[in-house]
This record gives sequence, C-alpha cells and structure tokens, in this order.
Amino acid sequence: MARKNAPAPPPPVTETGTIRKDSRGRVRVGLVFPNTYAVAMANLGFQAVYALFNQRDEVVCERFVLPPNPEKETIRSIESGWSPEECDILAFSLSFENDYPNIPDILHGSGIPVLREKRNTENFPLIIAGGVVTFLNPEPLADFFDLFLIGEAEVLTHPFFDLFARYRHLSRTDCIRHMAKEMDGVYAPAFYAPLRDKTGRISGYKAEEGMPKTIKRVFDPHAADHATCSVITSPDSAFADTFLIEVSRGCPHGCRFCSAGFVYRPPRFRRMDVLEKAMASGKARNMKIGLMGTAVSDLKDIDRICATARTGELVLSFSSLRADAITPALLDALVAGGVKTATIAPEAGSSRMRRVINKGLDAHTILHAAERLVTAGIPNIRLYFMIGLPEETQEDITALHNLVLAIKARFLDASRKKGYMGTITVGVSPFVPKPFTPFQWSAMQTEAHLKKILKYLRKSFAPVPNIRFHDENPRNSILQALLARGDRDISRLVIALWQEKGHLARACRSIGLDPTDLLGERSFTDYLPWEIIDNGIYRPFLENELLKSRNALASPPCPMKDCGICRICRKENPCPA
Repeated sequence: MARKNAPAPPPPVTETGTIRKDSRGRVRVGLVFPNTYAVAMANLGFQAVYALFNQRDEVVCERFVLPPNPEKETIRSIESGWSPEECDILAFSLSFENDYPNIPDILHGSGIPVLREKRNTENFPLIIAGGVVTFLNPEPLADFFDLFLIGEAEVLTHPFFDLFARYRHLSRTDCIRHMAKEMDGVYAPAFYAPLRDKTGRISGYKAEEGMPKTIKRVFDPHAADHATCSVITSPDSAFADTFLIEVSRGCPHGCRFCSAGFVYRPPRFRRMDVLEKAMASGKARNMKIGLMGTAVSDLKDIDRICATARTGELVLSFSSLRADAITPALLDALVAGGVKTATIAPEAGSSRMRRVINKGLDAHTILHAAERLVTAGIPNIRLYFMIGLPEETQEDITALHNLVLAIKARFLDASRKKGYMGTITVGVSPFVPKPFTPFQWSAMQTEAHLKKILKYLRKSFAPVPNIRFHDENPRNSILQALLARGDRDISRLVIALWQEKGHLARACRSIGLDPTDLLGERSFTDYLPWEIIDNGIYRPFLENELLKSRNALASPPCPMKDCGICRICRKENPCPA
C-alpha cells in the first residue's frame, strides 16, 4: 500500500493570502484536509484554523491535502514541502464522514502507523483532529487519533497550545493525559476503555480516573464579534472567484434532520460592522462575495448587506435561501450579481412530510418564491429534496413529483412573460440519520428501497421538458450513515474501505460486518456511541421532537435565548442522559 516516492507537484503559485513563517525554533503543525485542494480551499473551517494556528508566534502551520494522484505521489505541505512525519503535530480538519478512508491512506503513505496504539514512541507527530464531525461522533475514528479537539477552534486553539508548550517535554502519553484532564474539549480516546454487553458489542466506555466521563463541546460565545472569512483565495478552489464570509453559525429553524441546527445552538449571527469589514477585504481582492451559513437569509441585517453591496458595486452570492425569507433587496442583489440559478430546498414534497421534518414551509410559499425568482430575472431554479425520511409513504413521493410540476407551472407562466425559458434542476438525496438530532434514533432506508424511489422519480421526470433530475448514489449515503452513527469498532470498516478503495460491500465482507443492524432504528434505551460528547442539548428535548415528528407536529424556531426548552443556553448545560 505504500506510495512510490514521487515528489508532489509544486504548490499553486496563484494563491493569495498564503502564510509563510520561518519554522526554525517553532512548533511545526501540519494541518490536513483529507480531500483534494479544490475541496479543502472551499472549506471555511479549514481556512479559519490555518489562520488561528498561525496567529501563535511559536507555531508555524502549513497545509496538507490529498495529492492529485495519491497512489503515486507523496503528500507534502503546500507552503514548504514538509513531509507529515517532520511535523510536531499533525492536525486533521474533518467535515465529511465520507472522507474518513483517506485518513489511514494519508498516515500510512507518510510512514506513520495508522493505529494510535502502534505509535508508542516519541518519534511520531502528535496526531489530532477537530471539525464538526468530531463533535457529532468521534468514535469511528478513536483508534486513529491521539486526541480530538471537540468544539469551535476560536476558543480551543490558544488553551491547547499553551498546554502543549507546558507539557511537550513529557512522554507522549503523559503530555496527552495532562491536556485531557486540564482542558475542556480535549478527548483522548486511549483513556476510555470500551465496555461490552453479552453479545460483545460496545455498550459504553469507562474513563480512567481523573478523566471526565463525557467531553464538553466548547462553544464560542463571541462568534458575532469576529469574522470567519477566506484567508487564502485561489483560482483552483471550488469557489475560484469568490471571497467567502460566514454570516451565521447554526440555524434557528430546528429541521429535525439537520445536525447544524442542533449542535451549533444557539444560532449566532455576525454583527453588521464585522460583515462590512470582511466584505471590504473581499472587494480589495476584486472578488465576488459569497455569504455562507445555514441561515443566511435569517440575518436581520441582510437587506443592509445587500444595499451595502450595491453601493460598493460588489457582487453577492448566497449559499442557501429559505423560500419564506426572499426579500426584494435579496432579489435585487441576486439579479445585480448576475445570478442565473437560485436554490430552494423544500426537502419534502407533501405538507405533512414538511411538518414531520419541521421544515416550516407550505406549498404556497414555495410556489410564490419560485415565481418571484423568475419574475425578477433569474432564469433557472435548483430544488433540493430528500427521500427515505422517517414516516415517508408513497403518497409523499408522489407529492414530491406533483410539487415539482406545480413549481414548473408557475415557472412557465413567469418565464413566458419574460420571454425566455430556463431550467428546473431537481436534486434528490437519501436521508441520513445524524447524531444529536431528533432523527438520531431513526432508521436508514435500505439501498433497494432508495433505488426504487429514485427509479420512480427519474422515470416520472424524464418526459417533462426543462426539468433535469440528479440524485445521490444511495450507497454513498448508506456509507455516511454507518460512519456517522458507528462506535469505535467501526474503525475496522474505515481501514477496510481504504484497503478496498472505497468499495463498501467488499469492505464489509472483508471484516465480516453486516451493516443491517447498524442502519436500523434505535430505541431511547439504546446506547448511543456519540453521547460520550456533551453537546449541551437536553436529551428529553430531542426525544420529544422525535415523538412530535411521528404525529406530524411542528415546533417553533429556536428563540435564541434561555427559553428552557432544549436548555442549551442554561449555564448548567446538562449532559445527555
């Protein structure tokens, strides 16, 4: 499996904003994104950590990404060509479960043992990880990493490096032990021994004396006061011409499938002056401004942002828009920016299913939004839906088809008046149950069931002019579910996936794993591996939301204050039961 010792290609020379520091006498940190350069540089979290680490005078942080031809090229840092084993710390930034098989690939290809227990000397870097998937569920990766930083980097970075400076002279094990005992948000899996039930399955973990029983996710209470935006821009990024700015962290709407709507509670929106300063940075680079977040259109100053952009002759783009929050100022900004395709995410076809998932949109609002977008001069619409949702029936799938046709009817009427005809793109993805959501107990539908639905939709839309249909491979979604809800034993699957080059069926066979049970429905009494993390959400709140979904009952949005419902805002932040 070792790679040939071919050099990596030279770093992109067209980057703007690259940080270069003399590494002599400094802590060398390799920041790894286990995907391609284009994907890595479109990830704001990766860029933010890069800047935060380099703020420390005693630290020099350089980036590592998957080389274009991983099987033949050695991985090297972009800035100076370091190899990973030359680093003092190798820090993985993790955002997507399906990137997990690239982790053993990167470690093994760099001459670093994949399993933590094999790195029992001081000759290897400290291998750490952070990112949103680690505070959803770090357990499938627990056998690979020395420690996880659980929470938001803005409040983890400086305490971590302070402790590392204090204890790095100790043995590897003692250094990690001190940091895990003394700092919130540090999870060192080696000090948590799996407990097993009569069947041999993991039923919990016993913490070493002095270690916290659960790991508190660290939260940035001052996120509104500072910008998170592009540090490096590059024509080779997935957002080549766009300066990205995070508008919001979290979302108030509480869609029951969405982990960001729960683990980032309460939602935090950037102040207007912070956003204006960030926009000025983008303008200085002569770039389009991309507003990012799960609740961009909920920003109370969004109309002011649009007005500021118009005055400053800035082009705006938006990561997402809610159909019930499209203001005239937003429409003007979209048109002024030359946007040709706008995205709406109804998520489900029937009103009942939208209540089940707590989407909070009715058909009239969705249809009206589509009509307004076309009337304003945006010729194309992209629609996002999920299938395989809890409580879904064939009637809901038929309703999805009918809703798209109803949107098209409005779309056609508005298009005729404008004298052109655009395209409706229908994107459909299988639902994946995620930790710390009300649907964390729900089943993942089988591949056969999902393929049957997709075949029906594909066939029903095929003869309809001006509609393009795209779907996600159910196998990718099933893999994501296995990795998202797995326990520490799933590390074997991650290694098998790497060895079998991502082929899920072969990987499962090679380790004798039947994924059926792992994908099934779970009860409130079941052990949930991710509850070793304390995300602060009151567990009975999530249970009640699931029960409400079964009766198609909606819940109001998060009021973003101490309402006592999910209890995330309360000082005591109770651990999950």
